Amino acid sequence: MNRYGEQRWIHRPVRSRSKMVSFRVSLDELRELELEATRRHLSISDLVRLALARLLGSPPA
Repeated sequence: MNRYGEQRWIHRPVRSRSKMVSFRVSLDELRELELEATRRHLSISDLVRLALARLLGSPPA
């Protein structure tokens, strides 16, 4: 608050933060992920990131 009792908002740029997602997959699902990642020449993490981006409707990074 300033000296007149008014609240003043400070605008700061949004910080980029890493997010972590965890979930369980069966061995069959993991095998399929590994095959698809190998076919696309990606890591499993990159493949999951692409899938999450598509699911959430955001453009892939």
